[in-house]
Amino acid sequence: MVKTYETAQPTKDKTKTAAQTTKDKTSVMAQKAGEKAHTGKDKAAGLLQETGEKMKHMAQRTADAVKGRAWPRMMRMMLTRPG
Repeated sequence: MVKTYETAQPTKDKTKTAAQTTKDKTSVMAQKAGEKAHTGKDKAAGLLQETGEKMKHMAQRTADAVKGRAWPRMMRMMLTRPG
């Protein structure tokens, strides 16, 4: 019976060590996956903000262009109006 214990103990220790190593590696991999997901989320947020800024500037330029064309027309109308 002693021999069984003596031969089983090293196997038990190896199994315990392997299980702990697997647990540690899994934890590290999960942490890295979380970091990548967070980085991807930050990049997506930055892209959306950049796109929003570009659209805002496009709309402002369009509004300025319309105002720029409308103003001279209004002035001509006021200056050429009889009365």
